[in-house]
Amino acid sequence: RTVTGVQTCALPISVRAGLAVGSAPTGLLALAYNTIDERGSATTLAAATVVAQIEYLQAQGFRFLSVRDVAAANRHHTPLPSPAALLIVRGAPASFETVTLPLLEAYALPSVVAIPTAEMESGPSAEKDAPRLTGPRIAALARHPLLAIASQTHALNQPIAGNPQGARLPAAVTCAYRPDAGRYETIAEYADRISADLNTSRSRLQEFTDRLVDVLVRSEEHTSE
Repeated sequence: RTVTGVQTCALPISVRAGLAVGSAPTGLLALAYNTIDERGSATTLAAATVVAQIEYLQAQGFRFLSVRDVAAANRHHTPLPSPAALLIVRGAPASFETVTLPLLEAYALPSVVAIPTAEMESGPSAEKDAPRLTGPRIAALARHPLLAIASQTHALNQPIAGNPQGARLPAAVTCAYRPDAGRYETIAEYADRISADLNTSRSRLQEFTDRLVDVLVRSEEHTSE
């Protein structure tokens, strides 16, 4: 599903950044978080920082919507409340249950939980060493009234061979180089690979949740012309 009129902001951001992105009276502010933990680090965001951002937006009159609210407004061509915000948590870190979810519950905030299914199956890696949510835990979260499970693709956020020199480039926007054939994939092959990835993600999430997942969250590396 493509939601129009959405302004996105990948966090962490400073609270001051909310002044700029929140100034559009008819848009929807989408806050995309990755890993939130108690203390924060070079690669994570402290829960206290998220609380400050949420309380700041609430003080500015923002209403936090669910993805179903946004979809219904699009479907019926009705305006969204203004100002409004949509929360997205990406990457499925295990800390979601222990840190992020209690925060959402404390403020009664609906959220999209975007799952990159390949990372769940492969476990921690050298690049992303944080534990991930497992299938049974995602199934439990899918039943939570505040949460909507979404696809963050299967493996399109992982780099692939992008040229003969061995550069690793974003999988979603790169025609992969095939060293065995000594060529780049064709546009048709690229389209087939993207389609297969999305279908894999959707089927995996349906296995976990026993329901059809019809929301896709695109990361910055998923965007091309």
